[in-house]
Amino acid sequence: MVETVKEATDNTLVFLRYGSYLVPVSLRAFRIMIAGEIENLRQKLGLPAVPIRFYLDSEENRPAQIASCNYSRNGVDHYRFNIKRIDGLTMSAVLDTCRHEVAHAITHLRFGSGHGHDDTWKRVCTEVVHCTPQACKSVMGFSNLPERVLSNQLLPAKRLY
Repeated sequence: MVETVKEATDNTLVFLRYGSYLVPVSLRAFRIMIAGEIENLRQKLGLPAVPIRFYLDSEENRPAQIASCNYSRNGVDHYRFNIKRIDGLTMSAVLDTCRHEVAHAITHLRFGSGHGHDDTWKRVCTEVVHCTPQACKSVMGFSNLPERVLSNQLLPAKRLY
């Protein structure tokens, strides 16, 4: 299940980086890409289906995270993607972020809670979902994000309309 909250519509544009350009992608197409990546991993790894939520929240309303995997008593509750934080990343960085969050889900389901970005989670990243085992700290702005994301922040970029 894919949910979009706040003022986002299928016509909302997300700008993904391609070289020195920012390419507009409709939110609908973007949601399909994210849901497809998570669904492929879910089926391959035997994970339960959980909702994917997309937000347009600003820094004031939520931590400056690109995405998160949220848990409940019964396991994984939902994945959350902040569209404002994704804007300007490359598709490979976005897909790596999807795998990063799925690694959290696997670690939680197989090894229990409280692992965060520890060695167990890093092992799942590298051996199971094949993503970069680095944490995106909840910071204001992008200045402290890991190299896997910063390497995709090549400024200035030209918007293609």
